[in-house]
Amino acid sequence: MNKDKISYYFILILTFSAYILLTIPHIDTGNYPEFKFLIIGLAPIVLFILYKASKYIIDINIWLISLSAFCIYMFWGIYASPIPYSDFLDFYTHSVQLAINGDIKTLYDTKSPGTIVYYALFVALFGKSHYVFYIASSLIWALQIPLIYTILDNFKIEKNRKKFITLLYAFYPGTIFYATVISSESVFLFLLLLSLYYISKVYNDSLKSTDSIVFGLTMGVFFLTRSSALLFIATFFIYIIFKEYRNKKKLLLLFLSFSMIISMQLFLNIKYENKVSIATSPWGQYVFLNGTNYETKGQYSSSDLILAGFIGTNKVSMEQAQKNAITIAITRISNDPLKFIQFALTDKINSLWGTDTHNIRWSIGESPRKEEIRKQVLVGMGILDTVFFMIKVCGLLYLITILFNYKYYYKEHKNILNFIIIMVIPLLLLSVLHIFIEVQSRYHMPFMPFLIIITGMFIFEIDHILKYRIKRG
Repeated sequence: MNKDKISYYFILILTFSAYILLTIPHIDTGNYPEFKFLIIGLAPIVLFILYKASKYIIDINIWLISLSAFCIYMFWGIYASPIPYSDFLDFYTHSVQLAINGDIKTLYDTKSPGTIVYYALFVALFGKSHYVFYIASSLIWALQIPLIYTILDNFKIEKNRKKFITLLYAFYPGTIFYATVISSESVFLFLLLLSLYYISKVYNDSLKSTDSIVFGLTMGVFFLTRSSALLFIATFFIYIIFKEYRNKKKLLLLFLSFSMIISMQLFLNIKYENKVSIATSPWGQYVFLNGTNYETKGQYSSSDLILAGFIGTNKVSMEQAQKNAITIAITRISNDPLKFIQFALTDKINSLWGTDTHNIRWSIGESPRKEEIRKQVLVGMGILDTVFFMIKVCGLLYLITILFNYKYYYKEHKNILNFIIIMVIPLLLLSVLHIFIEVQSRYHMPFMPFLIIITGMFIFEIDHILKYRIKRG
């Protein structure tokens, strides 16, 4: 064995040892410590199998992968039997009200009109059984898989690399466990990827006039799903204008179709609130207030609802409660700005990025089988947090690699660099926004497609990176 090979395997062993030492504190297996080392070893083995599979599968049928993922998502849903609660119960109730009673006002009352419309379509067609919602949610997660593959294809990512990334995205444990939860994240991420699909068509100059119409409609519904979509929409609009400024017809069709969807929210706000606004939720100020709560580490706070006058004995009008929320939040920040910055960069980051195990907790929170499947859940949580930890580390390492080898990537992999820049800008803006607003662990989901993609790229390139560095000494 020559010196280069010895160095190569030494670095791999050193890296794996560091991974084990860093991962152990993050894994909680309750009263079953014997699971810990099994889990730590299992996660990289699964990634290695997916990596090898992507190299040896000559031709991958992306729809077959989607179908396989859908079946796995449904299997967990049937096995765990999720019962909607909290925000998820609101989505269930509003979807049923819209589909069965035709109650349009429910679109005004909800936090996510786009989500309600999607699930209501399934209720109208197949009824209000929880299994209908499992199918609807699993389906929209599974449909993201061909979108990921096609986006990478349009950005001219090489075949084996995009196969591995697609497999990684399809079978990420967090998605498997969360896919049957009645959530806005499922619709949000589908629309984000659908928008990114049309951006990829803009990138390779294949966007047609009809595409512009569908793209505008997609971004309109995207905004109605969650207000933070505006950060992505603004970035995408700027990119389209930069690329298509000579084609005024496409730009006009895009803006008109987008405006048509937004006008629906304007109509709802005028009709039910007598207010000229396109805001999809009246709770933005309360979300800001939650984000400044030191005791809850920036997460949901029922006490803040009472404090601002949204509910309780001192309840005031919604407009006044909104003003109170802003005043209290600004006071908390201005009283000690340095303390707030420290809080935002420590406790809030930990609340947002500390774990991904809530994907399982939300899927079994009210399940009648909660105690029966306790051991399986602990193993699942351990595997999920291990893979999540690996994805965060690998994604960060890949960004650092690009940063220190910018000229190389600009010359040899400009397509990858363009993709990363398009995605990083809105995600950076979203990160800045989370400094001030409420955080929960599931709120990092808009980052996950990007993180999984760059993790796949890093793992796929690690052989080349190590060998290249060893050769250069």
